[in-house]
Amino acid sequence: MLAIASHSSADGVDALGCFVVDDAIVMLENIVRYREMGKPRMEAALLASKEIGFTIVSMTISLVAVFVPVLFMGGIVGRLLHEFAVTITVAILISGFVSLTLTPMLGSRFLRFEPAERHGVVYDAFERGFNGITHALRSFNCSASCVTTFITVLFATAMLGGTVYLFMTMPTGFIPSQDTGFIQGASLASQDISFESHGQTSARRCRHSGTRSNVERIGAFAGDSNQGFLFAMMKPRPERKLNVDQVMMELRGSLSAVPA
Repeated sequence: MLAIASHSSADGVDALGCFVVDDAIVMLENIVRYREMGKPRMEAALLASKEIGFTIVSMTISLVAVFVPVLFMGGIVGRLLHEFAVTITVAILISGFVSLTLTPMLGSRFLRFEPAERHGVVYDAFERGFNGITHALRSFNCSASCVTTFITVLFATAMLGGTVYLFMTMPTGFIPSQDTGFIQGASLASQDISFESHGQTSARRCRHSGTRSNVERIGAFAGDSNQGFLFAMMKPRPERKLNVDQVMMELRGSLSAVPA
């Protein structure tokens, strides 16, 4: 039995932590906005909750709707992501509940706001930037978009069609492979094979793989049991016609025919 895999590394960034605090941030920012308008703490909390409550409910439901289907996925992907889907779904529901109850209550009791409070240089710089963006958005004239309704709808339809096309044509996979130009394989012989026979089989597989036009260097060795290992370095990508996945498929078929 022979197994060949590409050697690659994957980097990931976990950005899901923001989901569990996003609702509370939206609520708190709205309370602070009313405090900046001069409202007392209790009134600011009530107005903010009344204004933003439905938005938080819709955000929570939409986020949960994304992860609930993961609970019903089958196969190895479903097994790996089941606990993750349960955890993030429960966390989002708790976050929505807290943002609608605990956050307004704490804001009405403990939120401090001093209009004359001085801030640092960094705060003032960001505040000027945010104010500039706000004034730019307020001065933006949407009449052109309203007049050219047909062009706007046509542009939106074209973007939707492009999204569907990319969804249908772009390759997808559970763990996308990377063409690093390096392949490692493992072989499993019968339990009663001798070390000499196993070494000869590994040598034959090494010589057989070395004749491939896409392989630059190859090495193999037999373990102390019935396991063997093979390592192959591909030629530079511009010098070979096949990518690493195609080379692996080629080697699997050819090496399986090598007699043990």
